[in-house]
Amino acid sequence: MLWSYESQGIGGLVTSLQFAGYMYFLAGSLILSYLGYLIYSRVEENVGDQIGSCEDQEEKEGQKSKLTLDSEETPTEEAKKDLDGYSEEKNEENENDKIKKRRNRKNKKRRNSIQEEREASEKVLNELICAIERTRAEIYRSAETKWKLIENQTECLLNLIEQEITELKSKSVQFEKILETDDPIHSLQAADVTLDPDTASPWLILSEDGKAVRYANERQHLPDSPLRFDPVISVLGLKSFHSGKHYWEVDTGDKTDWDLGVAKESVRRKGMLMLSPQNGYWTLCLREGSHVRACGNPTVNLSMNTKPRKVGIFLDYDGGFLSFYDVSSRGHLYTFFDTFTEKLYPYFNPFITYEDKNDHPLKICSFSAVTLQCTVLVHRDLGGFGAEFNSSSSSLRYGGQIFSSMFQRNLRSSINIGVPNLSLAPEQSSDEEKKKLLLKTHAEIQKTVADQQNKLELLRKEVESIKNAAQKEIMESGKMLDELICIIEQTRVQIIGMIERKQQSDVKQVTDKIGQLTLDIQELEKRNGDIEQLLKTEDHIRFLQCKTNYLLSHHSFSTTVDITLDLKTAHQKLILSSNRKEVRFGGRRLSLRDSPLQFDPVVAVLGSESFTSGKHYWEVDVGDKTDWNLGVASESINRKGNVKLNPDNGYWTIWLRNGNEFEALSSPSMALPLSLKPQKVGVFLDYDEGQLSFYNLELRCHLYTFNANFTEKLYPYFCPFIVYDGKNSAPLIISN
Repeated sequence: MLWSYESQGIGGLVTSLQFAGYMYFLAGSLILSYLGYLIYSRVEENVGDQIGSCEDQEEKEGQKSKLTLDSEETPTEEAKKDLDGYSEEKNEENENDKIKKRRNRKNKKRRNSIQEEREASEKVLNELICAIERTRAEIYRSAETKWKLIENQTECLLNLIEQEITELKSKSVQFEKILETDDPIHSLQAADVTLDPDTASPWLILSEDGKAVRYANERQHLPDSPLRFDPVISVLGLKSFHSGKHYWEVDTGDKTDWDLGVAKESVRRKGMLMLSPQNGYWTLCLREGSHVRACGNPTVNLSMNTKPRKVGIFLDYDGGFLSFYDVSSRGHLYTFFDTFTEKLYPYFNPFITYEDKNDHPLKICSFSAVTLQCTVLVHRDLGGFGAEFNSSSSSLRYGGQIFSSMFQRNLRSSINIGVPNLSLAPEQSSDEEKKKLLLKTHAEIQKTVADQQNKLELLRKEVESIKNAAQKEIMESGKMLDELICIIEQTRVQIIGMIERKQQSDVKQVTDKIGQLTLDIQELEKRNGDIEQLLKTEDHIRFLQCKTNYLLSHHSFSTTVDITLDLKTAHQKLILSSNRKEVRFGGRRLSLRDSPLQFDPVVAVLGSESFTSGKHYWEVDVGDKTDWNLGVASESINRKGNVKLNPDNGYWTIWLRNGNEFEALSSPSMALPLSLKPQKVGVFLDYDEGQLSFYNLELRCHLYTFNANFTEKLYPYFCPFIVYDGKNSAPLIISN
């Protein structure tokens, strides 16, 4: 109904304004979030530079202290020691002065950098406010443009409805003239339809009189012709229609499948056909003995108690409609409405015979009488027009094309013209009864005209209501943008506070880092002394073993990272511990939502942490597992299907299979000594140097090192493998 449109929403224009307001509000929030992240990242970058400079400075101080220790061990004379000591103290004072000056310059540079960040954020926020103001103006301009378009299209629709009302009034006048005549019964000439053999498919057999057609079960040897249907098993009537009213009947009998109707002269007759008015076919079909459909786009399924055994077809070329009737039950089946511009031919398709079914022919009936009792019922129902008007408004959400879909339809499709009493039987009712039917039809037409005029007035009122609602929505959109500007102002204050808090936190971080670096330097100096002693030994085996111990200790001391497992990447048969430090094979698929991030079918999971630079070290307890796979994987790896684990595919891993196959999965893979099979594995990644190393922590020995040029994010990779015969059930455990 028309009034249902207002109850379901304000309309496409209003929805468009709401959508625009929400989208700009969301865009503003995202921009603010990104702005905060950008400022935070740049402050973080500055602090990183400061920490790096502190590391360089501490390294120089460590080297200087080492040189001082070395100079103290050099034997000299007493006087020379005193002189050198005085000189070193003097140089140390000068060096300290230089360090203080450099610190002051860096602090000043840091303060200037933070001030620049503050000014940059102010500039971005001001530009954002200006953009919102421009958006406000654009919304107003867009709303005005869309509303003008709506007004024009609505006016066109109103004109079309008025035109239909005029046509209905014209039909009413015609009925009045019919009622004034002495003979209200129109005599129609029955169409003498025969089949055209030149159009018949090679799979069809026509009767000698051209009144019946059936499926041949084998292809006939017929001369090829552009008029002939092939491979579709169809045939046309010999006579065409280009004006007037025509009626014929077809006996379908017990057939389970058939197509009947008309086709225009220019239809395509070769290859597979799509029966629809758009392609020049106006047809009714029966399928599987019970499903009757009007063929079109879309297809219309017809509901009926029994299938028709004899079908009447009535063509009013000038009136632009084609009707189908069940002659036995004297019931109307379906009516097509269109504007016919070409010659039309009767169309027949008896369909194939299968399993001894559908072998009955299609027979064109002959008539014993020439009088057609024709009662024309005209009914125009716009009850669904409001819903159609309402649904079409959704197009406003993406461009304001109101009623666009409605203009693409022929408005005459909503007119239902039926001829339920059309037959070729002798007259069985009196002229008085037929005249009563005509009077009733005339009254219905007049009532339809009055209803249409009322609904037309309702439509005009609704259009005005939509206009008022749209203006209200424009005001609310402006209010929403004002709220967004207030949020931006609040964000400005929050960002400045965040910068100041970050500055204080970073100063503490730098101070803590300096203390940590001092301890590291002392530890390195101690290790350096141990290494120098080892270099002097002749026992090279002991030297290599100690070197490995040193590397493991150094990695765990300075580069250890806290790795946790990422549930979003885990195969659905893997079970992760609550602290995300353990993973084992569960045996049954969990009810997790499938995701492109998940591995499937490979039972693997990635770490939550990614690496794009620096050195990183972690340890994994594999215990007595007979099968496992450890290493790193790049972000863009293929996670679906059977994946070949090698560096070419973004995987740098080692694995153990069946408890006795220990390999580094390089290209090609390399077997590792089974004697080195570990129970606890240390993994060391040097991203910048392009190295990934594995260690046996029990034997404290090196297992294998990959050398590569890393360009993407790298994630720790874990595969506990499946459990079979009760083996390999232990989890992989990330050590703290």
